[in-house]
Amino acid sequence: MSNEQINSSKRKFPSDEDQWSTLSREELIQRCKQLDKHVEQLRNTIINIQNDIYFSSSSISVGIIMVLLYKKQHHKLLVTEELNYVQILNGVLPSSIRCTAWAPVPDGKSARFDCVSRSYRYFFPKANLNLDRMRQAAADLIGTHDFRSFCKLDITNDEPTFIRRIDNVTVEQLSIDNDSNNPNFGYQMCELLVHGSGFLWHQIRCIVAILLLIGQEKEDVQLVKELLNIEKYPCTPNYQIASELPLILFDCQFNNVEWICDHSSLRMTIAHLQRHWSSFQIRATMIKTMLNHLESQISDQQQTPILGQLALIENDSHASTGYNNNRKNYQPILTRPVRESVETKVEKFQNKKAKLKTSTDHDDEKNGEA
Repeated sequence: MSNEQINSSKRKFPSDEDQWSTLSREELIQRCKQLDKHVEQLRNTIINIQNDIYFSSSSISVGIIMVLLYKKQHHKLLVTEELNYVQILNGVLPSSIRCTAWAPVPDGKSARFDCVSRSYRYFFPKANLNLDRMRQAAADLIGTHDFRSFCKLDITNDEPTFIRRIDNVTVEQLSIDNDSNNPNFGYQMCELLVHGSGFLWHQIRCIVAILLLIGQEKEDVQLVKELLNIEKYPCTPNYQIASELPLILFDCQFNNVEWICDHSSLRMTIAHLQRHWSSFQIRATMIKTMLNHLESQISDQQQTPILGQLALIENDSHASTGYNNNRKNYQPILTRPVRESVETKVEKFQNKKAKLKTSTDHDDEKNGEA
């Protein structure tokens, strides 16, 4: 996005306090990152423009733990004289949305455009994945690249750009399972951590989808590098993105922002999450006990492993795209039909806009004549 687009996207707020009541809820609240439904968020950031403007929590994404950038027109009050915004917000927000900290910021601060970096985490079971292959492929993502083959194309801008910078990518096995010392067990949880300046629509889920295929040794380790070569592959091959369920926006970083925590509210949020953890961990343990019993009845498990752990993560790819990920019938990514090019999609979008404008102008002329 160009500097002109960024500057034009930043909202201009009235200098007269009497005009603040005319602003909509969307104008009063800015989010650092807008995510799809079901995507969890740990430190998404919003800006509340002024504390005497009331807003409904229904306008905020569900399922987030957020921090608040508080923008005031006057900065004469000391922090000790401020209201406890964290406690007030958590008192009116639904339990699925919790605020953990706030910070005073100067006028002109944008939760979206002043964010210097974001971190995503994606969790998945090890199953039969070769993590070393995934790490090797993930290393090719680091740097500034055109990621059009790793996103859902958004061509609503006149000059869309898919160039983004990824600073770090790691693939690690988490030591949270009593059986994690058994390399063939398959139920250990793993984590993909991606840290960068900004991300495209569905970029992380596309990255995960490709890395999973490489980890299952269905694709070559060089696939990431090949898809980043837009001169060789200007159009994206058809493939199904990974599930949104294990994805979490983990952190959003800002320069020159000092967060103020309310430890009482933080303890309540921790207790709230601990209750959720207990519930899901108990259910997971019950299911795992059943699996242990059933798997003990299969004598040739090592020869013919049952790998249902990745079915949810792979997002039912056969039903969605027509491509079966079973090794016997698998069609390599680079041999598949491709989607429309960016240029073709932009041209179609512009033609559609032009037709709509012509139709609207024609209707206006008819109404004027009447």
